[in-house]
Amino acid sequence: MSKLARPEYALLGGDTPQTSDAAAHAFRTAPVFTGDALDTLGPAILPQRAVYGRVLEQHANGFPAVPAAPVLYINTNTPFSGLGTGKSHSTSVLLESCLMADARLGTLPEPLSALVFHFDTAAGGGAVQPCEAAYLSTLDAKNGEGAVAPTVTVLVLPSNLRAMKKVYAKLPAVHVEPLHFSPEDISGERLLAMMKVEESGQMPLYMEAVMTILRSMEDSFDYTKFREQLSAQTFSASQKSMLKLRLSLLDSCLKDGNASNRVSTHFKKGHLTIIDLSSPFMDGSSACGFFDLILGLFVEADVKASGKLVVLDEAHKYLSDAQSGASSRLTDSLLTIIRQYRHLGTRVLISTQEPTVVPSKFLALCSFIIAHRFQSPEWLRMLTKHVSVPERSFDELFAKVVSLQTGQAIMFTASGISVRGSHKANGSAKDTSSDGDSSVSGSEVAQLGAGYLLVQSRLRATQDGGRSILAVQESASLGGSMNQSSSGRASGTSLALHPTHSTFSFASQAAVSPSSVWQVRAPAAASESPSPRNSPEPSSSTESGSRTSSDASPEVFLMTSPALRKFLPLVTLMQQLFRDEELWRVKTQRLQRALDIDSDAIAKAVARGVIVRVEGAGTARVMLAPGATYVTERTVYLTGALRDCVPLVQYLKTQAESGFSEITLATLRKRFGQEVEEIVAKAKAQDVVEDVPNATKSKIRLCPHTKLVL
Repeated sequence: MSKLARPEYALLGGDTPQTSDAAAHAFRTAPVFTGDALDTLGPAILPQRAVYGRVLEQHANGFPAVPAAPVLYINTNTPFSGLGTGKSHSTSVLLESCLMADARLGTLPEPLSALVFHFDTAAGGGAVQPCEAAYLSTLDAKNGEGAVAPTVTVLVLPSNLRAMKKVYAKLPAVHVEPLHFSPEDISGERLLAMMKVEESGQMPLYMEAVMTILRSMEDSFDYTKFREQLSAQTFSASQKSMLKLRLSLLDSCLKDGNASNRVSTHFKKGHLTIIDLSSPFMDGSSACGFFDLILGLFVEADVKASGKLVVLDEAHKYLSDAQSGASSRLTDSLLTIIRQYRHLGTRVLISTQEPTVVPSKFLALCSFIIAHRFQSPEWLRMLTKHVSVPERSFDELFAKVVSLQTGQAIMFTASGISVRGSHKANGSAKDTSSDGDSSVSGSEVAQLGAGYLLVQSRLRATQDGGRSILAVQESASLGGSMNQSSSGRASGTSLALHPTHSTFSFASQAAVSPSSVWQVRAPAAASESPSPRNSPEPSSSTESGSRTSSDASPEVFLMTSPALRKFLPLVTLMQQLFRDEELWRVKTQRLQRALDIDSDAIAKAVARGVIVRVEGAGTARVMLAPGATYVTERTVYLTGALRDCVPLVQYLKTQAESGFSEITLATLRKRFGQEVEEIVAKAKAQDVVEDVPNATKSKIRLCPHTKLVL
């Protein structure tokens, strides 16, 4: 018999190191992937995905600095475990995409069932706040249009029900109900966790009697019989007091609990269940005991083929390496789920403001880590001990972390996938609109390995409950929801033009920072004065690069674009007149004199909708477009593909400071050589530089109203 004929050889496979099926499985189960990977693999390999945000930079060997398709996806089709250091916005973004079927949030043929653990240590001081995940129950006035909010239920301790209903009163769509268990939910092991007992540790004498009863009921534990046998024991008054203290919270949840209202009845597909144990009578260790019990019930629950997501909100408040007992049991339970998540179909997401406090065992098992801005090098050293990052890049990485903008983060995901090499020529990408399977090319799509991504989270479709409380509120929040009046009108006595922040995607190679934005609220009638409002932030520029509009949103004018740049002095002057004189309806003659323009220039601005004529005025007057947003400046980071432009920009800046803002191409060729023409073309395409109009020789200059960061 030949060797190849032996049965043992039948399943060894061929000589190919990785078959196409194996590659497809590796890509199909990648926790994170870029738009490039989706374009190459197709939706048959990656059928369910959550839009987290966009990739600003890729830092991994062999990968382009900026992907051609910068959308960043979390693979909700496969179980994952993730850690986010301190940003509730990222947690809410992922929850939205796992619960809400909306094309803007990703592709979700099968919504998950989500469970959030929340414990607020401020409850004893009366400063308890709602769990921020509860705001998913309410759609954002602008971004939520057309979406359907998930059902949100908050389960609280029965003794604290009235107080917690007041806490969540401002969220009318949230169902606040008492937390109930049925007797069959309680096992001997879960009871030990609730009582914060460690068999390996030293126990009080009265607990020996408890352990004896539990061992006698090991095969068929019944909580009612357990209580009967416990009552028959002879304990001292102090021992009875300690037992009552350990069991009273559990008894309150078992009282009135039955098969129809037990906690597991809330675990449903597309449903968000929040366990909020904030109470002046609850400590972190006791909360961990409850969470461990409920976690076991959640994993066992049948949610009709839907996947499951467990979120530990503000995990540092109850999880710790230093704690033992219930906290240790909860940690072990979570680690077991994370190690077996493919078999249990359960994803785990941990949100914390203090990564050093959370048990370090989680870090090594995370599918991805999202690290928002922090200032502690010790935090980064701790993270880099558990993630694949080259040691030599520590200083560079720390410099990036401390300078992150709101909404930006560093993502570590060794098993995340993107496309290696430079971008393909036009037309080479797969059509992701097809339902057919795409071929898998191991030479193109690859894991990021010892690299990281600079990312920015998307905007939320639901209300943002995590905004900072300021003495003077901003009119909009970067990286958060964008609120506006549902009526489209507001009362007030003055027009408010607010400098605020917004995020725009210009050309794909340019990482664009918050821009200077002015927003105008229209008067309801001629007699009214306009008042402030929050205007929606567009996620990207239009094809013309000039403005965006829709039936549901006001105009957004990108005044830095070539099409509208000629109107920028006019808009700037009208903004200045309002600031200095509170003048919102301006005589056209005054504008013409101040800017040395004719009536045709005013007419063209009116025709483009940048300004509007005031009807019924005795003298011709104009005002800024009602409800419009004016983007008057942008910042471009010369990173990625624009890094080649840095020497050119530095030279042009130096010359401009010396009084020579317009430089001929001939001068640039002499200084940089013929290859400068290619760099100039790239800089023009990204609106970094522009041609000088009406010049006798070919000249360029830095684009006005653009801040360039080297």
